[in-house]
Amino acid sequence: MIKIFTLLNLAGLFLFNMLTTGDVTVSQDVPAHIDPGSEVRVDVTINKDDITGFAKLQIDLPTGLTATAIETKGASFTFAEGKAKFIWMAMPAQPSFKVSYTLTADAGASGTLPVSGRLSYIQDNERKTADLAPTTITIGNSRPQMTADNTGVAPASG
Repeated sequence: MIKIFTLLNLAGLFLFNMLTTGDVTVSQDVPAHIDPGSEVRVDVTINKDDITGFAKLQIDLPTGLTATAIETKGASFTFAEGKAKFIWMAMPAQPSFKVSYTLTADAGASGTLPVSGRLSYIQDNERKTADLAPTTITIGNSRPQMTADNTGVAPASG
């Protein structure tokens, strides 16, 4: 009876550990608007729990936007062909950390452009990916026009 009880406890602990392992998440705070020819700081937060080892964060930027590194947390940084890449041979030890970059809009850029990306990493000898939530940034004069009530929404006509 004690052996069965011990076996069930061990099985329960094993399942509990599997279910409570943190998910890897990546998020960034891209502003909704940027003026042509200007730049803004973008922070990317990586929650990785206890994942260590090789990882690559890739941010995909459309034509008209470029990136330069501010804070890399030990990663090598490159920007080419619309791809900003942070590459770690060994990720930082902290379970959560931030990297940052300067996002610059070309002087002639305009419109609403997508910004996407992903974190690729190794866990249990398997390549895994955590996607950034897709977002858009508006370049130029595509901001909502303020109305008399400052809501940016035109009053209903009746």
